[in-house]
Amino acid sequence: MLWPRPNRDPLLLHAAALSVLRSSDHPVLLQGGSKLVFRGRTERPQTVRFGFSTQKMRGAFAGKFEMDVRPESLGPVGQTWTVTLPLAGFRALQPQLSASPDGLELNDVYALTIVEDAGLEISHIELQSETRE
Repeated sequence: MLWPRPNRDPLLLHAAALSVLRSSDHPVLLQGGSKLVFRGRTERPQTVRFGFSTQKMRGAFAGKFEMDVRPESLGPVGQTWTVTLPLAGFRALQPQLSASPDGLELNDVYALTIVEDAGLEISHIELQSETRE
């Protein structure tokens, strides 16, 4: 994808993305205490941006949420890492649509490097729901 940059040419980046709507017959409801787990690796040290888009249950677009994870938090370059990211830690890109993902339906999940291509590979994405007793 071409990543726009102010006053500069766009940068070609490679993103790993999964459409939840196309891979499931049932909506996936996001809960406040849920977490996204990503497993992957990079060939060069680089901050990875993790994100997801949402919609109201069976309705209109409700916004995107993103979180940047620095390379030192991912582990050694070239080795497989796992990051567990609480949904509450993601920032809303359109807070006027939804300030929080709690109660929204998950559309898609993605990961990309935003400065340069770092050989990002994603091998596993999982949504862990909050357990309520």
